[in-house]
Amino acid sequence: MSSGTPPDEKPITTMGIWLFGGLSVLLVLGKVLGLWSGSWWRMAVPGLIFVLFNALYIAMGFLYLTVSPVRERPEEEERALLGWSSDSAFYGAAFLFVTGFVINVVSRLESATASTRWWVLSGRAEVLMMFGVFAVVSLWLYWSQIGRLLGHADDYDR
Repeated sequence: MSSGTPPDEKPITTMGIWLFGGLSVLLVLGKVLGLWSGSWWRMAVPGLIFVLFNALYIAMGFLYLTVSPVRERPEEEERALLGWSSDSAFYGAAFLFVTGFVINVVSRLESATASTRWWVLSGRAEVLMMFGVFAVVSLWLYWSQIGRLLGHADDYDR
């Protein structure tokens, strides 16, 4: 069996699916049981955040890797070089911006009138656009860190 990954390492992590899926199920159950009021859009927020963040993450990765020349390396060498990648501040910032974007989309869908809530969660078009642009820029910077590391790894002393 030559799968390319060590037998003790999972190739795909499913923690995010279980976390966001479980939260969505809890919100829907609470809505069905009448524990809280709110629109069905609010119940879909965790799932929307998960799907949108992962779609944007993959799209920005494909876009960056098609534009930037990155040298092919053996999988073990890439894994050693990129062990830190999920701890990047740009990754976390992009997740927060996607969360803000989804919450603002839901706020915009829920109310047809002007919102008097805190401006960050108001659902106004300019706030929506700000969160979207910042999410794309953060993920681009995240992928540029990875590309720079893989492109110039021979220059670093590791």
